[in-house]
Amino acid sequence: WDNEITRALVIIRNPMNAIPSFFNHIYEIKNNLAIHSQRAPVNDWIEWRDRLAEGQIRKYAKFVDYWMERFDTIDGHRIFVSYETLTDDNDGPKEAIRITNFLAQSEGVDPIAVESVPCVWRAVVKYKEQLSRADKPKVDSGKRRLDPRHHDSQRSGPTERPYTAELLD
Repeated sequence: WDNEITRALVIIRNPMNAIPSFFNHIYEIKNNLAIHSQRAPVNDWIEWRDRLAEGQIRKYAKFVDYWMERFDTIDGHRIFVSYETLTDDNDGPKEAIRITNFLAQSEGVDPIAVESVPCVWRAVVKYKEQLSRADKPKVDSGKRRLDPRHHDSQRSGPTERPYTAELLD
């Protein structure tokens, strides 16, 4: 199937956020919790991190390497999108327009008008925020998702996810 892929839109999340989020997902499943409802205790993270995080980092790197090499010489047929940028209050709509323009170059794809993209982006990406803040004024700077220490999530529980120095190298 590899030769059948002629274009790719690859969404990549910062591994400092993606790996703990994956761990939280595993924790929720193991504990019969609703998905995106609860972060695992820090001690559980540390135990899992010490056993498995290095392997997850290697898998993440392999994934990125594959997509970087797969379309390295085919201009315009691959687009990388940062999850953090796509979901950022200020940069997300611009990133969604970039995706729309990329998709518009694909045969058989008729995307929505570019001027409608920010509205659709907000309805899709920020729908929970809109539900919970329907009547509240916005005071957020919008750059919180670009800060790796920020965990913009529906999950409750501790946000601390310490990494070892070895994992950060």
